[in-house]
Amino acid sequence: ALRRYRKRRGDDARLWGCLKDKRMAVLYGEEAAERRSEAVNHNSKCEADGDGGSETCRGTSMPFSSYCYKHISYDPKQLLYSSCSRRPCSEPVLNCALDCHCHLHATLLSAGTSVDE
Repeated sequence: ALRRYRKRRGDDARLWGCLKDKRMAVLYGEEAAERRSEAVNHNSKCEADGDGGSETCRGTSMPFSSYCYKHISYDPKQLLYSSCSRRPCSEPVLNCALDCHCHLHATLLSAGTSVDE
């Protein structure tokens, strides 16, 4: 109950958010304010085109990015994800120093099964 006691609601919450955006723009520049508004409103759609460019992805973009989880490796600004080390698999995985494998290839490698197909 005490957590919600001082929580801003309605118009007060919207005005407070606008004031915070203006403060961030002055202190850190316009780009920081845009990033905050993107993080708050990250329900935008993925910007990735289909394989042939005819279809666009309908997935919801990840916070601080313009791409969904499936296409996060297309984002040139992000450094957290990379593609699976096995070719032609392009599943996004967390970026690590050595061989980064998706869940399927990591399971097959630990079981000793040949993954080169």
